[in-house]
Amino acid sequence: MKNLFSAVQCPKVNHLGALFYGETSNQGTRIPVECDGIQVNFCKNPVCSNFGRPASEARQPLGAQKEVREDTYIVSGPKRGLFIKCLRCNDTPPVKSNLAIREEAERLSEYLLHQTEPTCPSDSCDNRIVGISTPKAYYSFGKTKAGSQRYRCRLCNTTFAISERSTLRQRLPEANAVVFKLLINKVAMKRMCEVANINIGTLYRKIDFIHKRCLEFAASYERKLPRMDIPRLYLSVDRQEYMINWGNAGDKRNTVLMALGTADNKTSYVFGIHVNYDASLDVDQVEADAKRLEDTLLRPPFRRYARVWLKEDYQDALNRSQERKSKKKRLRDSIEDSYAETINREDVEDPDVQTTETSLPGKGMLVHSDYTLYGHFFFLKELLSGVEKIRFYMDQESGIRAACLSAFWVDVLQKRCDAFYVRIRKDMTINQKRRLKAASIRDLLISGHQAELMKMLLISSCVTL
Repeated sequence: MKNLFSAVQCPKVNHLGALFYGETSNQGTRIPVECDGIQVNFCKNPVCSNFGRPASEARQPLGAQKEVREDTYIVSGPKRGLFIKCLRCNDTPPVKSNLAIREEAERLSEYLLHQTEPTCPSDSCDNRIVGISTPKAYYSFGKTKAGSQRYRCRLCNTTFAISERSTLRQRLPEANAVVFKLLINKVAMKRMCEVANINIGTLYRKIDFIHKRCLEFAASYERKLPRMDIPRLYLSVDRQEYMINWGNAGDKRNTVLMALGTADNKTSYVFGIHVNYDASLDVDQVEADAKRLEDTLLRPPFRRYARVWLKEDYQDALNRSQERKSKKKRLRDSIEDSYAETINREDVEDPDVQTTETSLPGKGMLVHSDYTLYGHFFFLKELLSGVEKIRFYMDQESGIRAACLSAFWVDVLQKRCDAFYVRIRKDMTINQKRRLKAASIRDLLISGHQAELMKMLLISSCVTL
């Protein structure tokens, strides 16, 4: 797998501005082909001999020719889904698009890419691909009235300036710090405008500005992580849903976004909290391209746009939701019902549920949350490649488990990565939790179980995101 923190050179950029690996690369294959080192279609049972060994991409013989099969998997499933069944342990993970996972991992790590150096702005000049630090390519040509450095191209004599201040064109730069403090203290947006004495348009622009500066600040440190020698990390993983208010008075359905975050238990540093929403895609262009490719006629893992929710997919999910709702006689909240509902999904790793109360976003595109889960863990795999030992604490959820094991399967086999299920007693008060923790520590000290005590202390320190 190529490093996510360097520019990827093998794929081409299509007219939608998205990475493009080829429209027909999956034609005739049994499972989606490997994409840039990513192949997640294997048994997810760590104690099975097939763990980490993907199913064969070539179609396998049936009947009497079973002895010449290349693998011990059966690939089957309904029209809208596809599963691989491991013949050694009977695990049946759903098939995923490796291309979609790669695209999502690159989307999440885009802020870590090194910024391109300023070049000559003239399209007809050969220096348009040569950075300003290149010797004998540019002259220093003084400074502007605002203090920005000016350069002149040695080839075409084009003069251009590079701003050294990010707030150069802002009329109220002094309000940035105020808005930042109000944001982290969860102040309502109308109150922010009143306190900072700005209008709502200015507030939105400052939020965008603050977001960009925060990403640049985080990237300047996180780029160093893969080269750092870190002995151990104990990480907590959690998923949350965010309800986005309707933006059209004629359609008051909400948009539900899923976010997955991973935090260090010791320092509480968050290694990314990622939302299943891609603002860079134009929904009309993607829909038109998907129609041209007849994407919706293919099984989801083999699609060019397997990563995002198309309108036809949304309508189909809405119809299935209505069918399930009509069969349900009463509301039940028991744990058994929750498990039964999960098992009955067409894809147990995909927690997305679309109903008549939800809608797709008006701008950008909603990403299938299972691909955001996979993208998140492949992002962590690259970001934390220098860590000697990693231990995850996460909810008992099929999608999170599968995504974690798919990205870290080599580390699991080499005993450099562990994954534990954690259940939080949310019905208890903080004082009840503290008393229970103290009593457990006392009992373990009396019984002399030091290893169990250390494990309990690590689990009890998990960060709830």
